[in-house]
Amino acid sequence: MTLDTEPRAPLVPELVCSDLERSLAFHCDVPGFRVLHSRDDPPFVYLEREHAEVMLEAWHADVRFTGALTKTDHKLFREPEGTWYAGENVVYGQRELLVQDPDGYLPGFCQEIGKRPIGEAA
Repeated sequence: MTLDTEPRAPLVPELVCSDLERSLAFHCDVPGFRVLHSRDDPPFVYLEREHAEVMLEAWHADVRFTGALTKTDHKLFREPEGTWYAGENVVYGQRELLVQDPDGYLPGFCQEIGKRPIGEAA
């Protein structure tokens, strides 16, 4: 998949990073994104994992940014847990977690764990 030849996700968040290399390492190591595109001026990377996409840009004087940057460790903000959501005819299950990235963002990740008819015990 490349930026030029494949369809892109309909909505892609862009995160401003205090240390782009550290944030890039986090996003590649923890949730497993890979780099599709990068540039040096201003420093920027476009990441993808299984059709999920995120952009990371290094903080610089011209960036539109309103929050304070926060230094944190890669720690789980919320431990992985299974959650079930009711659909029209079935209940969808997913394992969810929140992890704090180096700039204090709390990206949530989920993995599908199955589905079952409404009313069936887990």
